[in-house]
Amino acid sequence: MSALVIVATLVMLLWMLGPPIEVDHHRGIPRLPPPRPLPLPSPAPLFSVIIPARNEERRIASCVTSVLAQDHPNFEVVVVDDRSSDATASIVAGLAANEPRLKLVNGAECPPGWAGKNHALVQGVAASAGSHILLLDADVTLRRGCLREAHALALASGAGLTTALLGTSFTGFWERLLQPLMYEMMLFLIPPDQVNDPAFPDVAMAPGPFLLFRRDAYEAIGGHGSMKGEIVEDLMLARKVKSAGLGLVLADGTRIAELAREVSLARLWEGWSRVTFKGLDQKLAVVVGGTLGVSLMMLLPWALVPFGLWHAWHAPSAFPGMLLAMIGATTMAAQAGCRWLLDLYYGIDRKSFWLTPLAAGFAIAVLWNSALVSRGNRTVVWKGRTYGGAGGG
Repeated sequence: MSALVIVATLVMLLWMLGPPIEVDHHRGIPRLPPPRPLPLPSPAPLFSVIIPARNEERRIASCVTSVLAQDHPNFEVVVVDDRSSDATASIVAGLAANEPRLKLVNGAECPPGWAGKNHALVQGVAASAGSHILLLDADVTLRRGCLREAHALALASGAGLTTALLGTSFTGFWERLLQPLMYEMMLFLIPPDQVNDPAFPDVAMAPGPFLLFRRDAYEAIGGHGSMKGEIVEDLMLARKVKSAGLGLVLADGTRIAELAREVSLARLWEGWSRVTFKGLDQKLAVVVGGTLGVSLMMLLPWALVPFGLWHAWHAPSAFPGMLLAMIGATTMAAQAGCRWLLDLYYGIDRKSFWLTPLAAGFAIAVLWNSALVSRGNRTVVWKGRTYGGAGGG
């Protein structure tokens, strides 16, 4: 019992440090829009928005129209239809009929050894001409002013890659349950302020839905052509930019753009299984450590309260059990405080907090399944393409 009390107390103390650490991390990244507007030069250089789209008929119109409604004075939009089997291409063609800023590229068949999105983006970049290129997912919608403010920040910082944490809109039960915890874990593992600090060359992150490159920096690292089959290409690109000294900036973009995905439990399982292990550098020791960490930090506090109360009721002395229950309740309160701050800063839904044990169990299962997929023992199917296995990719 004494060993459990010691471990539980250490977990509690770590969680109590969480809220002030989160505040400090958030202070270290720029916000969009900034407190003081950053001006664009006049005339503004051409800005290219490239949107890869595969079977996105439900979302592509809202994404493209939100881009076309921007107040940036000089931009173009290139949509690459990545061999869609639905109406994606015809929807974009209809929008482009009377819009000279919009271009539709009918993507070529994805060659063996390539990840589909990487191949689509290579084609989109080739069809664009801007000195800065924004690689934008089709399930993102932009609020007015987004392009102007992001472009101004990129020019002011001189960064080779400017990216942003976006606002999120989760509509399904499984999304609201699982995605907040996965995002929370990501932000704890990769502190946002350290991403922007050259003193931490190994700390990099770039949310894939919103990647704003200086074209010369993108070409200097080889772009997506340098990682044809990579499925966590956003992280790999960020690492290459930062290690090359080209400048990486992660901003708080929750007020200028929103990521809206409505996906099933199966899609969440496939999506996270596809990328998690690769994002952890494919180290089995990290999977083992991650399992232990999630168990201790996420699951243990929730088990302490009922176990402590049960022990207090049945043991000769009620004190050890009540102490464990109090430690567990205090830790859960600290967890709730961290989730509240993440909701305040980044819009990460806190309403599903009470189902944390279920979400944590999912995270552990995904971690191990992702390891099996990456080591070729299992496959996942993503947007009609198979990844993993002996011949996957």
